[in-house]
Amino acid sequence: MFSEIPFAMSKDPRHRSPKMPPYPSFEVEVDYPDAWQDVEKDAAAPMPTNAVGAASKQEYIESYVHRGTFTQLLTSAQQCGLPVNLDLIIAVRDREFPAKQYQKAFNTLAGLAVSLNSQAAKRIEDLRHFEIQFRSGVIKMSPKEWMIKQRRDREQTQRVERACRQFSLVLDGLNALRADSK
Repeated sequence: MFSEIPFAMSKDPRHRSPKMPPYPSFEVEVDYPDAWQDVEKDAAAPMPTNAVGAASKQEYIESYVHRGTFTQLLTSAQQCGLPVNLDLIIAVRDREFPAKQYQKAFNTLAGLAVSLNSQAAKRIEDLRHFEIQFRSGVIKMSPKEWMIKQRRDREQTQRVERACRQFSLVLDGLNALRADSK
């Protein structure tokens, strides 16, 4: 009696959802029309090039990579679900980075990043192998269980990719600091 087609996809006009009315038109009043002109004038002003007016490249890079960036890396590494040595990230954040030992920090985190990337690649390979077995019928699961497993795997894959991006971000910053401090 019931069709397999959801109501939104049904061709029967009785089952289609009604069309939403258009949004009411309204106009936005601008209270300060001249305020943006001041911002444009400030943006057009030349950047200072002397040592007093401009921040050094080192200060700019340090503002890009700071303790908060390491904390974000630590959090994403915890949430990814793969074994990562979190104590080494904490050691880099609390010891090597404040002491400006950028080479040592870079080497430590680069080793962790390589390890995480290899674990992520192995995980993707295992997921593909599992899917091949499921599709061939070796592994029996209900469609609902399969969808739940795929959603869970997709969420974990996103967490792993975020951790890899955070490692890449921190390593890029440390590489720039390392090159600038030579």
